[in-house]
Amino acid sequence: MTGLLKIDAKTAKIKFSQEVVKSLGRLEALVHGSAHYSPELLKNLQDWASGRPISGVSMALTEMALITRETMKHVNATGDTRAEETLGELISALMGLGLDPNPVSVLPSPRTRAR
Repeated sequence: MTGLLKIDAKTAKIKFSQEVVKSLGRLEALVHGSAHYSPELLKNLQDWASGRPISGVSMALTEMALITRETMKHVNATGDTRAEETLGELISALMGLGLDPNPVSVLPSPRTRAR
């Protein structure tokens, strides 16, 4: 096959749409300071909400699962329905169900080449 790119999931970067970045920022603001949210994951959430590309597709998928888990831990402990609603909006945006039908861009590592 010609024109296909082989992308290394460990070195490729992910860039989120503005809609996803805004949802990440709203979620971070709601869980910031929560005793029920991992400080390390909060730091990652803050980084993601900055809009900078994220290194590693595999890591990004894992982190999204952990952010979802931590957010629901916060929601269950505090009853914070706003955080739960914001998480739902984030998931919808990531699925392309929001305003932007292309919420995620994968940026191949510099050494990726056409096959």
